[in-house]
Amino acid sequence: MWLRSTAAVAAALGVVCGIGTVAAETAGERAANAAKEKYSGVTLALHSEAGLQEIGWELYNSRKWKELTGITVTQTSAPTNEMFVTTVQDFKGPGSFDVLDVAPAYMPDLAEMGAIVPLDDWMAQYGYQEDYDDIAAAYKGWGEYKGKIWGFPDDGDVHVMLYRKDVLEDPANKDEFKAKYGYDLAAPKDWKQWDDISQFITDKFAPDMYGSANARQKGITLYYWMDMFRDYGGRFFDENATCTWNSEAGVKSLTDYVNQRRYMPPGVDAWGFVEAGAAFLSGTTVLHYTWPGVGRWVQNIGTDIEAMNWVPPSKVEGKVGYAVPPGGSPELAVGWLISVSGKSSNQEAAYLFAQWSNSKEVSLGKTSLGYSIRDPFRVSHYSAENFRNLWSNAGEYLDALKAGGENGVQDLTVVQAQKYHDLIENAIQAAIGGQDAKTALDESCAAAEKVTDQIGRDKQKDAVAQFSAKANAYR
Repeated sequence: MWLRSTAAVAAALGVVCGIGTVAAETAGERAANAAKEKYSGVTLALHSEAGLQEIGWELYNSRKWKELTGITVTQTSAPTNEMFVTTVQDFKGPGSFDVLDVAPAYMPDLAEMGAIVPLDDWMAQYGYQEDYDDIAAAYKGWGEYKGKIWGFPDDGDVHVMLYRKDVLEDPANKDEFKAKYGYDLAAPKDWKQWDDISQFITDKFAPDMYGSANARQKGITLYYWMDMFRDYGGRFFDENATCTWNSEAGVKSLTDYVNQRRYMPPGVDAWGFVEAGAAFLSGTTVLHYTWPGVGRWVQNIGTDIEAMNWVPPSKVEGKVGYAVPPGGSPELAVGWLISVSGKSSNQEAAYLFAQWSNSKEVSLGKTSLGYSIRDPFRVSHYSAENFRNLWSNAGEYLDALKAGGENGVQDLTVVQAQKYHDLIENAIQAAIGGQDAKTALDESCAAAEKVTDQIGRDKQKDAVAQFSAKANAYR
């Protein structure tokens, strides 16, 4: 019997969002006990991404933390692409934040300016090394910079592919597809197969059902294109920090990305994460790659609270397969670290909240819930027996996330990465709007060169070298 409710998920996992889950004191318990003893009555201010991340912090973490420790957590939030600037504004201005959600791409900038502080000494004091070592290797490097740990990776944001097993395994569809394309109909392994399968489904079933649909709204397309760009062999900069995303690989990947609309539902260019996910849940599309939370929603997991009323009931429950997206090296898209603000007047209390929230037992509970959209990021998450039994093929879901994390590629992470991200996003949107892909990318690179000169080319060359040397920068 499949488990649908949030309460049922928590019960099945055997997770209590706090202490007392096991006899020996865990790292999470250690943090909660110390916080209660030292800081009960204190108020901490958390700054997080708006939307479901904000709701997850409030409903899952903050309420129980108050019960356990007597510490109140207040909250502010911002859209994904405004998190960096709002964090910097607070650091340079009022300094009101204590705990920060930090995107890994912006961590080096925040560390250099002192907006976040290293966590190593507190980790040693409160015995967090074992829990830290359990974080999957793909994510662990997110918070490490110049020999110190500046944040705990807390969200395994790797793209995962969802596909309709009932449609791709239908004998008639398989025969027709094989006759037309010369190979077996199955979950696509590369982008040509993605195109072929999507076109086949659209040609046969539209307007009732389309091949695929992904979010193409401004602010999110960057994370889909970066994946394709590197699958096509693209690199963002050369060794002199000269922009190279207008290369042949850049032009071909962007052209192909724009042209994917030919087999997608009408109006898809205006769709965001919500609309694209809803189309798959409603049975309108057959292929979809996205953030892991949707992989739980399609099984009606964690969608039973008022805050999730906007998510339509899944019509494809039990019909969905999970796999690594085409190309095999999915984007580790955005992701979040828990960090401590450099301006916080309660830094140790903020750290203890971070350790408790990031601990094995608390994070396991949170990553299994639909509304939190905090996704599995620990070795122990992937192998947790109760998690693997939450629905009929939850193990397949976790295996896909594990494989994606091992082979995924990290968002462009250099000095002032936000500015380059914005320039790339603008080029993608210009191409979606009708501009030639080569022209859009050339103009974007010309603007990037000016940004690099303003930053200092030698400074950026060092950052580019550090990024390029990462095992998950390129594949």
